[in-house]
Amino acid sequence: MPTKSLSIVIPVFNSEASIKELVMRIVDVMDFQQFTYEIILIDDASKDNSWAKILELGKDNKNIIGLQLLKNSGQHSANLCGFRNSENDIIVTMDDDLQNPPEEIPKLVQLILDGKDLAYGEFFSKQHNFFRLIGSKVINRINKKIFNIQSNVTLSNFRAVDRKVIDLVCEENHFKPYIPGLLLKYSQNIGGISVKHNKRKVGKSNYTCLLYTSDAADEEDSVDLGGRRI
Repeated sequence: MPTKSLSIVIPVFNSEASIKELVMRIVDVMDFQQFTYEIILIDDASKDNSWAKILELGKDNKNIIGLQLLKNSGQHSANLCGFRNSENDIIVTMDDDLQNPPEEIPKLVQLILDGKDLAYGEFFSKQHNFFRLIGSKVINRINKKIFNIQSNVTLSNFRAVDRKVIDLVCEENHFKPYIPGLLLKYSQNIGGISVKHNKRKVGKSNYTCLLYTSDAADEEDSVDLGGRRI
């Protein structure tokens, strides 16, 4: 695989039990693939010890960047904060709960190297509960209709994005940014590839399908986020 630099952007909320394993597995993949990389962990005002875990991980690896939002702002705002602090050629977004296997990242990256602007991980067997699955299908249909997406690609939070798209998204100024919509707005060549979707090891989803549906329908304007960086 040709060498490209990656920024792995991960919103973190109440994930002290999973974040270390997730980061260690990402590092293993990055080292094996010989990628230049940074891992950007955005703590969305967690109520547990997630921030302390991020600080600990950052001490051991200079490629790990911690950002802490001053208040709970949601997954989309956390992603946008990560985008604006990223520097590399390809940006990968993923969840913090180990359901998106880091070992599948190279598949997404290859699609970007092959010329895609936006590449989605399509889960051939989703390990969500019934209501979350229904919510995901509804949101997929809403997004495709609103943004006139003709592709059969299934949208997900596990995705890789070319730098030029991220730069355009970062120019937007929304109080409640809807990241899936902004990415679709600026992407011309969209692809997808089958990836694994693991069962959640601990806890429950911190971002519910109700929140996702609300965000998809929300068109409010906004201001930039505040936060601190390590």
